[in-house]
Amino acid sequence: METLIFFAVLLGIMAIVVVVVLKKGPEWAAAARKAHVEKWTPYAQARGFAIAVDETSRFGANVVKLQGQFDGVPIVIDSYSVEHADSDGHRSSETFTRVNARASAPLALRASFYRENALSGLGSLLGFQDVKIGDAAFDAAYVVKASDEGAVRYLCHPGVRQALLALPKPVRSSYEQGVIEISWSGLETEPTMFDAACRVASALATPARG
Repeated sequence: METLIFFAVLLGIMAIVVVVVLKKGPEWAAAARKAHVEKWTPYAQARGFAIAVDETSRFGANVVKLQGQFDGVPIVIDSYSVEHADSDGHRSSETFTRVNARASAPLALRASFYRENALSGLGSLLGFQDVKIGDAAFDAAYVVKASDEGAVRYLCHPGVRQALLALPKPVRSSYEQGVIEISWSGLETEPTMFDAACRVASALATPARG
């Protein structure tokens, strides 16, 4: 009997939670969108970027986008969330900020750039090769994985290397047939980090000069 009472109470609590979420969900989503817009508006105004808001999105991922030009390259800034589950089945989510761009002259290349860390073995699983660019400071700081050694060396012109080394936070930078993505953990608000990531994206999108 006590077991039946326990499960009845538990089901009642779950029903109440569902009702509250259904009733309050749109209100919470609107509040989340407003907070996101407020956090990103100062940077958008400072750089002359347009702000696009997805009024249908629920929480977190892809709610707000900034669009504009940085160093003459079209840039899109947005965010996304990744779901995690631990060994006990407990779920959580992590938000990432992302800067996107497209190369003006795309290379037939897939490549990733990230600081030396525990992910350095990932490339071998993907069939990529480790590439040393030939710049001692850059090679000491970054792991470069690429499908084409010659193409990635061409891509990593001095402007790209300088922009990557100047990043104030660790990011993952990828180049997929001319599609460029710079992403890092957290919902960013610092103008210096936005600028640094946009600088990397614009450098990767711009062919080497000379």
